[in-house]
Amino acid sequence: MTSVQFHRDNHFVPCVYLKGWAGPDGKIATYRVLVPHEKFPTWRRYSPSALAYHSHLYTQTTSGVEKDDIETWLDQDFERPAEEPLRKARTGARMSRDDWKQLIKFVAAQGVRTPAYYWEQAKRVDEQFPTLMQSTIETAIKEREKSAKTGKPAKLKSLPIEQREGLPLKIRLEREPSGGGQVHAAVLRGRRFWHWTIRRHLTKNVPVLWQHRWTILAPAKGLTWITSDSPVTTQLSD
Repeated sequence: MTSVQFHRDNHFVPCVYLKGWAGPDGKIATYRVLVPHEKFPTWRRYSPSALAYHSHLYTQTTSGVEKDDIETWLDQDFERPAEEPLRKARTGARMSRDDWKQLIKFVAAQGVRTPAYYWEQAKRVDEQFPTLMQSTIETAIKEREKSAKTGKPAKLKSLPIEQREGLPLKIRLEREPSGGGQVHAAVLRGRRFWHWTIRRHLTKNVPVLWQHRWTILAPAKGLTWITSDSPVTTQLSD
């Protein structure tokens, strides 16, 4: 019986994508913003497996046991199914409806799995979460008070159970002798919250992305595209 391989080094830009930028030698010309010294080569060639990864980026620890469920899920559900659609997109081959769906899923995953997205999310949590939680708690309290007066069930909005799983949110109620109390809410905005965001985004929002119109652009003759360690960019339009 063979043991399942544990993924320690997690590529936030997967090799299946990076291979498309490799030259005849199988390596990618890479420009690093941060280098160890001033004489470090401006451009240096690396194999895809040596780029865009961090150790234990997606590792989760449950009851003292390290798990790589997210890495495995991303590989099986998003990377492998996109390998052939990516090849077709690069070569200009005809793509089926399913090819497009798999490619869009891949883009969605790539948009949320990078350290750059983690820091963007952390900033949003710091800026928006206190106000959001305050308004949510106040609304819930008002609905409870209304329910107590009318005898009708409170109309409270909540995420489905499957979407709440893994959310590092803790709510605590402190009761006071007078009969009132205080409600405290806290969220751990580290990697665990990011991992929860990745799962929720890719299970809830991908069907919405399938409803948009997508196209593939080719560079002008004689030119080529470049990529980065955060290759998905988005722009909201009016």
